[in-house]
Amino acid sequence: MAPDYSFLLTLAGIFLALDLVVAVWVFLVKRRARALYLVRTSRMRRLNRAVAEGDQAVLAREFAAAPSALLSHLRRLLEDVSPGPGPGKAIRDFVASIDLAGHAGRELRSRRLDRRIEAILALGLSESAEAQGLLMESLRREGSTLGRLVALNRIARHPLMPDVPALIACLEAGKPRNRKKEFQALAGLGPRLHAYFDQAGLPSGDTGMGLYLLSARSSPAEADWERLKALALGRDDEIGEGAAGVLVDCYPAARCIGAFSGRPEARFRIPLARLLGLSLSPGELERLDPWFHDPAYREQGIGAAALVLKAHPDGVDAFLAHIGGEDKVRANCLSLAIEYRLPGLLHHAKAPLGPELKALVSALLDEKRAGIILESLSVSMPEATRQAYLAFLRSELASRPEVRAFLARHLPEGVAAELSLPAPEAEEDKLQIPMEGRDKVFLGILVALGLAIFPAAFALVNWRDLGWLSGNELLYRFVFDFQWLFAYYTLAVNGTYLVLLFLSMRKLRAQARLWECDLTRIISTGRILPSISIIAPAYNEEKTIVESVHSLLSLAYPSYQVIVVNDGSADSTLEVLVASFDLQPASSGRGLAGELASMPVRTIYRSASLPNLLVVDKANGGKADALNAGLNRATGDYICTIDADSVLDPQALIRAMFQVVASEHETIAIGGNVFPVNGCVVEHGHL
Repeated sequence: MAPDYSFLLTLAGIFLALDLVVAVWVFLVKRRARALYLVRTSRMRRLNRAVAEGDQAVLAREFAAAPSALLSHLRRLLEDVSPGPGPGKAIRDFVASIDLAGHAGRELRSRRLDRRIEAILALGLSESAEAQGLLMESLRREGSTLGRLVALNRIARHPLMPDVPALIACLEAGKPRNRKKEFQALAGLGPRLHAYFDQAGLPSGDTGMGLYLLSARSSPAEADWERLKALALGRDDEIGEGAAGVLVDCYPAARCIGAFSGRPEARFRIPLARLLGLSLSPGELERLDPWFHDPAYREQGIGAAALVLKAHPDGVDAFLAHIGGEDKVRANCLSLAIEYRLPGLLHHAKAPLGPELKALVSALLDEKRAGIILESLSVSMPEATRQAYLAFLRSELASRPEVRAFLARHLPEGVAAELSLPAPEAEEDKLQIPMEGRDKVFLGILVALGLAIFPAAFALVNWRDLGWLSGNELLYRFVFDFQWLFAYYTLAVNGTYLVLLFLSMRKLRAQARLWECDLTRIISTGRILPSISIIAPAYNEEKTIVESVHSLLSLAYPSYQVIVVNDGSADSTLEVLVASFDLQPASSGRGLAGELASMPVRTIYRSASLPNLLVVDKANGGKADALNAGLNRATGDYICTIDADSVLDPQALIRAMFQVVASEHETIAIGGNVFPVNGCVVEHGHL
């Protein structure tokens, strides 16, 4: 009996027709987009000419034909182009002559978010009380995060003061997780809020107090000191932490140190370490002992000591004197702050080595800073000094097998022999994810079930015939059924992709409409956008690393850091980076991610002219190991990992994080498109 393929062919024909429809649709969408672009370009020329000439009649006709497009263009002219007093007055006069409130009121009731946002932005063109009232009404009714942020920004920029109690009620009705971003959107209202609270007194409730802190930060006054101090000392919550932050950021460092130096709370101890680092002299390092001796704040103490050394580069002797003292905890912490100076100290040292220099090396060995010891052995120094240094290392390494093993693996044979190091042991090829016996059993069962699914299904369907069919007949039927199932599987996969294509096109259209609202300036103000740490592992990238780093440093994003991890390159990658970006060794800082396992880090490099650039030089360990080393020093809210030979579009980060801000849910991860750069010319990080 011949098999019937009619149903299968019908499905295949349907999917082929759908594929053709999608192809034609994409073509038509591209043509329509091109036509709309030409129409918009022509409209922009007409509007620019009408604004320059003050032709109110042309503007009125354009408003009647396409009110949203006209108001959007006028807003961009006022915000981005700064057309001058003449054209600016023409725009304001025209806005005052039209029924802006009626148009915006209708648009604010739209179900489309982009239309509501355009209406809110258009209301910002008017200085009337009616426009401010509609902005407050839009804030009360708006349910989306992005819409509320835009409304708050326009309310803050409006020349009329809003009703503060009503504003507080609207803020309390929003989502608690967005409260900080909403406060940042109101940053422009800070000075006027300060004047309001001076007359009305401190508000009640956490939301009102948050607005007060916003106003105090924008216009700190002497009268606010006692209020903020009482809040910082009396409240152990976000309000207390915010008040402490305002005091530390807006008032003299000496005053804050005198008022809060004995406080044990994190909201005081963390910023006070930085203030002490900026104000202490090398002879006062013992004042950092409370931070050194508390494991929870040890890193802040080391960072403060590094700031002291940065402000007093000639204070190395005072550091060495403290390191040679009896307080071993202080010695170890200060050794981490000064470790990058060890090669230079050895270069200028004379034999015999002084006790302070020996104490520094011993403290670094206690902290397992094998990377800096490795680097110090490659520094040129007088022969007598070198022999004294090698002799001291031989005695110190005898009780430190972990550091001995590292140096044995990475030192040249001659230097290793001078240190009497044993031959390096063969390193095992360790799995990235350690697997226990039960994990292997589970994976084995999972693979067996996957392989047995189709044979089991075949036996279940054909169990009546298994007893009388021959082996060849069973094999024939099994192969035939498998091919039939595979055909259905292929159609199911294509059908799923088509459904996902339609869903993604719908979502992408909504995202594109929001992006066309031109909200970059609004979301870039304050701290609305999360900070990002870009980690770029590099191995033997000396030919492309400079262009790649230039690309990363030229991104249009308000708060990000670039961490380039030199993963033990055998070429001149590190030397090229140091020369091109004027890098200097810095203290080994830690980020927010904790301490992930990685090969030892030799040196951290920073640039005085590029504070958001960090270069980590480490022993070779592979890409995953390099990412771990970068994560240990990342301080951003989000992490972006790319290859060192990649080039990011200048708008890439802000376009991606715009969707994070617009999302109604906590965003864990987000991605973008990757394209080959083959054939393109890259100059200073730009295509």
